[in-house]
Amino acid sequence: MNIPRLKAFAPAARRRLLEDVANRALRLGVHRDGKVEPATVQGDLAIIAGFAFPRAALAERDALVAKIKELGFDAAMEQAATRGLTNLLRAGCRRPPGARRRLFS
Repeated sequence: MNIPRLKAFAPAARRRLLEDVANRALRLGVHRDGKVEPATVQGDLAIIAGFAFPRAALAERDALVAKIKELGFDAAMEQAATRGLTNLLRAGCRRPPGARRRLFS
């Protein structure tokens, strides 16, 4: 593994992931200042900030809002991004037995 390339890549990837998580929260109608857009349910869809989501997204959004109230917006986004990155890395580390793969080479 090429450690210098990994050290150069990691901070930029972390910043990008934080931006993406914050943008996803905004798309779900959750703003940095604590404002939460109203949601309307139409059949199996939830309409939030003009976007259609599956109705199950309301429960996820409510959990996100509760986490933001508990930790604050930035800390909640950091936690979500860290969890997402950990899951990505775990998925990337799983490979069939006997298979070899070199990262960043």
